Amino acid sequence: QPVWRAGKKVFAHAHCYDGSWRAVFWVGVGQQGLMTEDTRFSIPPYMGHMGWIALDVSKRHDDAELRALALESYRHYASKKMLAQIHA
Repeated sequence: QPVWRAGKKVFAHAHCYDGSWRAVFWVGVGQQGLMTEDTRFSIPPYMGHMGWIALDVSKRHDDAELRALALESYRHYASKKMLAQIHA
């Protein structure tokens, strides 16, 4: 179960649950409701109430969509110094 960090803070992880792979990102509670209208998305247990979303990537996925979700989650947890390195 790989985990990606911004410094010491986890901003994304992947896990296998019930035979399917999910990529999990922070999107904020406000976005969750909109995203769960798409059946590929679900609110993960334990972390969902804090604004995390899980995307089922077991069959197929869009690389650009994964990249956008990861970048947004990273921006939420990264320090100002880390964010400046992205834009440099």
